[in-house]
Amino acid sequence: MAQQIEVINHALRGIPEDRVRYHTCYSTNTAPRASDLELRQYVDLMLQIKAGAYVIEAANPRHEHEWEIWSA
Repeated sequence: MAQQIEVINHALRGIPEDRVRYHTCYSTNTAPRASDLELRQYVDLMLQIKAGAYVIEAANPRHEHEWEIWSA
């Protein structure tokens, strides 16, 4: 994931951070989501993406608690 972030940031070079929104989601498909990473497992890496805002969709009930990492 760290290498992918490096590639994303390279692609974003020259674009002001306030013009960039980074979206990640767990989707809403009907398959069991038993192997999804929890946000706490990668949020430190995700926040290294040079974006002005991050959109974290957690439509799957398995991830409904994910917002709690921001209260720590």
